[in-house]
Amino acid sequence: MKLTDEVINTARHGVKPTKLTDGHGLYVLLSPTGGKWWRFKYRFCDKHKQFSLGVYPKVSITEARAKHAIYRAMLAEGTDPCAYVQAEKAERKAEMARQLARNRFMLDSNGNLYLHLGNRRIILSAAETIDLRSFLNTNQNVISKGKWWRFKYRFDGKEKRMSLGVYPDVSLKDARQRRDEARKLVAAGVDPGENRKAQKLARSDLAAHSFEVVAREWFAKYKPSWTEGHSSKIIARLERDVFPWIGYRPIAELKAPELLV
Repeated sequence: MKLTDEVINTARHGVKPTKLTDGHGLYVLLSPTGGKWWRFKYRFCDKHKQFSLGVYPKVSITEARAKHAIYRAMLAEGTDPCAYVQAEKAERKAEMARQLARNRFMLDSNGNLYLHLGNRRIILSAAETIDLRSFLNTNQNVISKGKWWRFKYRFDGKEKRMSLGVYPDVSLKDARQRRDEARKLVAAGVDPGENRKAQKLARSDLAAHSFEVVAREWFAKYKPSWTEGHSSKIIARLERDVFPWIGYRPIAELKAPELLV
């Protein structure tokens, strides 16, 4: 049975965490302290995984199902959604750090480093800058314990970077394959970073118009004009016989012969 706002809001919090299942790995976790967290549980490379899709009701049922559809589509394409989300977060943090660094640090043509720390301004000579760089390179593993694959490239005369995932979730072989694919895009005149953003936006748009999302909107529209028994049969058949097979697919991709089989 699919979740509704009434079911979630009236559910009781127990001493231990409780699950309210929505189907296909999507559920709401009720914590003993009163929190309600969306979770997606799935298998990837024969391993059980799960991650958060947000907090209810800040993330509504419709929004959670749309995210769920995106991640199920990723799984169908052989992509681990958890690793993808981690890589996206890491890339956003890295970009914020680079922007902060550009605002706080400046290296002039003579090798002198200017640091703006709050209201303070510190100037390091070229020799001191070299010493600082040597220290940071030597202690890089201590400063940052994370292991993130990065691809550095130039596009339109600008130096850019993009994340290829987290090691060891993304192996050396997989990272090299992703790098080669990105290099092919650069050679073809396509910015791989912008291409990834465009693909993500496209998946989001398609998921918002997946068969299940549209079918549920159709059901909610006509349910008031049906008897309780008829509406129960309709939604039960959809959830049992249709959604598990084509629910995640964009409705624009479905053809009449597929629905008539």
